[in-house]
Amino acid sequence: MDHLTVRQAISSDIPDLAGLDHDYSSDHVWQMSVVRGPEEVGVVFREVRLPRPMRVAYPRDPARLPDEWTRWPALLVAEAGESRLGYLAITLGPAAGAGWVSDLAVGSLHRRQGVGTQLLT
Repeated sequence: MDHLTVRQAISSDIPDLAGLDHDYSSDHVWQMSVVRGPEEVGVVFREVRLPRPMRVAYPRDPARLPDEWTRWPALLVAEAGESRLGYLAITLGPAAGAGWVSDLAVGSLHRRQGVGTQLLT
């Protein structure tokens, strides 16, 4: 995507980020199988096509974002011009210098255009 910038969030970004469509639709799922042998255990993931698309709800309530965003060590915003396209929140990991991506959301109109990849990069 052209002219995409990623920066640290500020308070005036939060209403736009909370207003993004956080839910998504998928026509594939990952099926996990555990294979046990006498001396090993393996896990196999297989992509399976669903008979119809399934709507998946975001695991957190986006309306809580205004109350929670200051608790994250980092909240990054992807924007193009004056439009907030998505965000990524990082929490501290169990090891020094490690972090966890706790939230990643890209507005439905901007998905599959590299916004999430830019946020992760």
